[in-house]
Amino acid sequence: MVFPALAQENSNTKKLSRKEKKELRKKEKEAKIKRLSHTIESKRFVFEADQIMDRNAKTYPVISNINFVSIDSNIAVFQLGSASMVGVNGLGGVTIEGKIVNFKLNKNEKNGYYYIVLKVSTKFGFYDMQLDISPLGSTRVKITTSNHRKIGYSGVIKSFKDSNIYQGMTY
Repeated sequence: MVFPALAQENSNTKKLSRKEKKELRKKEKEAKIKRLSHTIESKRFVFEADQIMDRNAKTYPVISNINFVSIDSNIAVFQLGSASMVGVNGLGGVTIEGKIVNFKLNKNEKNGYYYIVLKVSTKFGFYDMQLDISPLGSTRVKITTSNHRKIGYSGVIKSFKDSNIYQGMTY
């Protein structure tokens, strides 16, 4: 007896018109862009990777909560991890933390893309990072080591509160 009453109640609620739905989606998109913009400009965010790319341009799917780059003011952490084996960081990979010695943030006002270039000083040398961020958070990251080895990531930018990363032991 309860089910027909619930179905009737749902059909009686006002349905949004196509124009109202479009306007609602537009407002949600604008709010997301504004939140992302604030997160990036505060220099406190996490990039969670869903794919990595090796030097031969082969892509591999990865687990986003253990494959990430985090930027927290003047500290950067980047981690590669694997759920199928144990590595030096305890997560099947490596976790490297360092101090950001150079940070350049540019925003293309026309299309809303952010371009971040930074240099990180670690115990193992310097790492150059380049982040290309779309207005909705889709991101590509390129990391180059001091001996010119490269790795690429693709994924999304999130605030620390929206992220669920798990950081291994840092070196």
